[in-house]
Amino acid sequence: VLQERGESTSRHGRATFSVLLFQDLAVVVLLILIPLISPNSSKGGVGFQAIAEALGLAAVKAAVAITAIIAGGRLLLRPIYKQVAENQNAEIFSANTLLVILGTSLLTARAGLSMALGAFLAGLLLAETEFSLQVESDIAPYRGLLLGLFFMTVGAEYQNSQIY
Repeated sequence: VLQERGESTSRHGRATFSVLLFQDLAVVVLLILIPLISPNSSKGGVGFQAIAEALGLAAVKAAVAITAIIAGGRLLLRPIYKQVAENQNAEIFSANTLLVILGTSLLTARAGLSMALGAFLAGLLLAETEFSLQVESDIAPYRGLLLGLFFMTVGAEYQNSQIY
């Protein structure tokens, strides 16, 4: 809504974006904590030290995986997209974009992180390229479907017994 009104760079637009970004990042930490503090877990709930150790290990794994993906993405995406753009084939461009998203998601899953984080990182990497507007317009028809799929897969990872 702020972008449609041209208010995303205004003071309240930046403040709103900051709050929303903080909430998005806080969700990641909360999703990590849910299985650890659940009374139905195999350990019957765990103490502060176990939570701190698990969070520390998860943070190190996440930092290594994210750094590797971002470094690799910055080195590889521009040359790949330049080659694909030279072909001037919209289907190949869209397929390449979906392949980048799926590949990054699989890499994060292989590293023990969520596929949703991989999709998020792919979006960040694609947004940094000079092809971001073309990526956005090519993916627009799939946006609703992919958003629904994203939230279904994130929600399907958790059982009600882990939450309640």
